[in-house]
Amino acid sequence: MGRLIEVVAGVVAALVGVVVAAVAAGLGAYAWAVAVIGLSGLGAGIGAYQHIFHHSGPWLTVLWVSALGLLVMTVLTVFSVGIFLRPGTLAAIVTAVTGTWRSGRARAT
Repeated sequence: MGRLIEVVAGVVAALVGVVVAAVAAGLGAYAWAVAVIGLSGLGAGIGAYQHIFHHSGPWLTVLWVSALGLLVMTVLTVFSVGIFLRPGTLAAIVTAVTGTWRSGRARAT
């Protein structure tokens, strides 16, 4: 069940991040903001997918950095596209927490 939660939340985070980055680019947002939003969304999706199959620390780190990047951009863009980033940010954080929980549980057994 943990794998399913991790992959679905990762895909949701990736889709929301990429779509919001495209909308932000269309609205004329700063290029760095569009890049951070898009890369953070993709990082969450790719990190979740890779962590499911490889259980290695670097992918979990990518996942956490991406989740924190989305969280920072949600706060910074709260008055423009930040409201649309909230579902993706929540999904990325759920993915990172689930991945960390699964990794800790696997080490304990």
